[in-house]
Amino acid sequence: MRGLPRDLVIYVVLHTVISSALIILGERRVDAYVSISILVYFIATSILPEIRAHCDLRLVDYALITVFTLIIALRVLDILGYKLPLVSP
Repeated sequence: MRGLPRDLVIYVVLHTVISSALIILGERRVDAYVSISILVYFIATSILPEIRAHCDLRLVDYALITVFTLIIALRVLDILGYKLPLVSP
């Protein structure tokens, strides 16, 4: 339990730095922020052991990988020229 607050602080700082970088770069797409946030979550929980040791995150992992896969699939379809009426303007 001792390392958990330190790991959470590292995760929050990492997430804040990445989000700030996207803002500075002028990124406006919400899907980019969500995708990067999901990647930061998976990287952080992989390299910061106390987060996984303290919580059972399997349900969160499944939900986030599903959202990430959906975002990537929609982005690939958009790049290929398919316009979905509910997603594209």
